[in-house]
Amino acid sequence: MLVPVLTAVAVLVSVAVPVDDPVLPTGPLLAAGAAAEGSVFVDAPSFERSDIAGMIRGTTVIVSGEEAPLRVSLTWIDCNKRLYQLSSGRRYNAAGVEVEKTDWQRDTPIEAGSAYDRIAGAFCGKADWSALPVVADYRSATEKPAS
Repeated sequence: MLVPVLTAVAVLVSVAVPVDDPVLPTGPLLAAGAAAEGSVFVDAPSFERSDIAGMIRGTTVIVSGEEAPLRVSLTWIDCNKRLYQLSSGRRYNAAGVEVEKTDWQRDTPIEAGSAYDRIAGAFCGKADWSALPVVADYRSATEKPAS
């Protein structure tokens, strides 16, 4: 008697996975300073140096005087070329409720005095980020502007 046999073959496929829109960090934030867009904060646990020389990335929170004052995005900074990119992100009101999504922003030159200039100044070429001021969370960031 012949018995049918089902044979399965596993195939590994490499797929590009999109980056999820970052959410508002609930823990401590490092204050990178004041900029034209508002006060600039970074989620320290998310910030890291890339394997590519001069590249850093992490979640940033910019606090402005707008109705939805908190803009959260994953930010890539090329310290050597002075360019930045932002992932799709989110805007939140002061209570931490998401009110809208924001779009990707690619290969944008870093302008003097901008939020990304502050981030580059705080993180590019620095081995130790412990000297940056810390705020308890996004609520504290909305109450005390970065200087």
